[in-house]
Amino acid sequence: MLPDGCSVVVGLSGGADSVALTHFLLRYSRAHGIRVTAAHVNHGLRGARADADERFVREFCAR
Repeated sequence: MLPDGCSVVVGLSGGADSVALTHFLLRYSRAHGIRVTAAHVNHGLRGARADADERFVREFCAR
């Protein structure tokens, strides 16, 4: 799958798919020494919903 010791950047929108992928990568990374970095861009196109997604992603990543 991914080589041991590599680095991965995951696009984390805050939606179910990207959160599930991030959870999987974090669990996988512990066993394989992989560095996982999340990237989120708030384009401001969805107003308050976009801001709520950004807050969720910040809180998720802080855990």
